[in-house]
Amino acid sequence: LGGYIDERHAKKITDLYKIEVIDDTVPLYDADALMEDMSVRGEYFRTLVRKMKEGTAEERKIAVQALRIGLCALEGKPILF
Repeated sequence: LGGYIDERHAKKITDLYKIEVIDDTVPLYDADALMEDMSVRGEYFRTLVRKMKEGTAEERKIAVQALRIGLCALEGKPILF
């Protein structure tokens, strides 16, 4: 979105429209390979998959974030939020 708006109207417009974006995406990994992986990566993945399947809504949310962050860290990739 771009453009200009008279500052007299800016406050009115921001009061009318608000948006919140929530990222509920789940990282896409080769789940079959990770389930069979006998390294730390595989154990980490299996532990978090159990939480993602059986945990409370809050535990599932945390497990998804932990999976994304942990696997990036273990692979030496940058951690993006």
